[in-house]
Formats: sequence, structure tokens, C-alpha cells
Amino acid sequence: MPIYEFKCVQCGDIQEFILGAGNDSEEVEMKCKACGCETLERVISRVGCCKTGQQGAKPQVSSQTCGSGNTCATIDLPGPSR
Repeated sequence: MPIYEFKCVQCGDIQEFILGAGNDSEEVEMKCKACGCETLERVISRVGCCKTGQQGAKPQVSSQTCGSGNTCATIDLPGPSR
């Protein structure tokens, strides 16, 4: 089952919730464990990855403007090509 991270709008605490694929009969209480607020926003989680081959190759990061004053980044991880 996937683990998702959510940030409480009221206190800013970040918490993890394990959510099923939609056909689970088990319900998850989506409430801040710190303050009890029911307004949570999903956040992008950090991920870990392993790379093999190409010794010394480093990820390439490219940035671009995506809206009024906002920037987006793309990370190209080294590894085997398709």
C-alpha cells in the first residue's frame, strides 16, 4: 500500500498516511494527529534511489519559469537508457 505525506493547514505538522487502492474496506481518518484539524494538503515526498553503472555520473538539474514568479525543476538521473 502506498504511503502519502500530508501537511496540516493549521499547525504545519507533516504526517504520513497509508492509503489503499480504493477497493479496501478499511477507512483512514484524515485528521492532523497534532492538533486535530481536518484540513490537510498533500505534499510531495522525498524519494531514495540507487544508481548503477556510469561511475561518477551525476544527476542533471534544469530549471525553467512556470508562471508568474514560479520556477520548476526537472532532474535527469543517470542510468541505463531505454
